[in-house]
Amino acid sequence: MVRAFLAAAREGDLEGLVAVLHPDAVLRSDDGSEVRGAARLARGASAFAAAYGGGRPALVDGRLAAVTRSGGGAVAVAFFTVEDGRITAMDTVGDPVRLAAMEMRLLED
Repeated sequence: MVRAFLAAAREGDLEGLVAVLHPDAVLRSDDGSEVRGAARLARGASAFAAAYGGGRPALVDGRLAAVTRSGGGAVAVAFFTVEDGRITAMDTVGDPVRLAAMEMRLLED
């Protein structure tokens, strides 16, 4: 699911993104904001991928995640919750101090 999500985001494939998201999916950011609903999440993920080139699968602090990099460093990490074959939640970290403290290992696409 995570790889399919990342590929669809990189391609700007809104239908592909919505297909892997639960209709009531939620994105929670470390700044306290939330986005709810598959269509809203898909639009945001597509725009973020267009701006930063998309994320790559990774192990972050031992958990499956996606890491988005720019200028040689991580700009965001997204942790995914998958239930019944769909992404139900994404928890993102963009705070540079928190990112610097995370152990990240990129996985092959």
